[in-house]
Amino acid sequence: IDRDLMNDPAADPRIYVRVFREKKRMYILTSKENTVQSLIEEVTAIDGTKPEDIYLLYHGAPLHAELPLASCGVENNSELYLVYRTQGGAGAWEEPSVFKPVYKEGDDEEHHRQLPQCIIDYLDGLKPPQQHQAEVAPVHGAPAHV
Repeated sequence: IDRDLMNDPAADPRIYVRVFREKKRMYILTSKENTVQSLIEEVTAIDGTKPEDIYLLYHGAPLHAELPLASCGVENNSELYLVYRTQGGAGAWEEPSVFKPVYKEGDDEEHHRQLPQCIIDYLDGLKPPQQHQAEVAPVHGAPAHV
């Protein structure tokens, strides 16, 4: 054990991040000095996708692959959300899907972990307007930098 890290835990570059997609969760030990691209590669090594077929959201915004995690504000125990390219490709991306727990009536929500309001607002903004069943919802494109 590095004695400097024992004396100053804030100097430890190692962090755990939680990566979510629907009901799937991954807990990854990485470094806040690593780039977003290196984290994407760790995620794809676990789930078997190609790095170019995913991007990560943090606080409702896509992360730039070339930036270090620390410069994106990613800290220990941060929650990131995984978004996949749609089947058939052509540059289309799936709508981000975040599992939001449903509580029983009378259950105390204060004791449950809530999603940050900015992510809820972002995801609510992605919902297509009410349409007839025969119509198909538009597919949202990924950010140009991804």
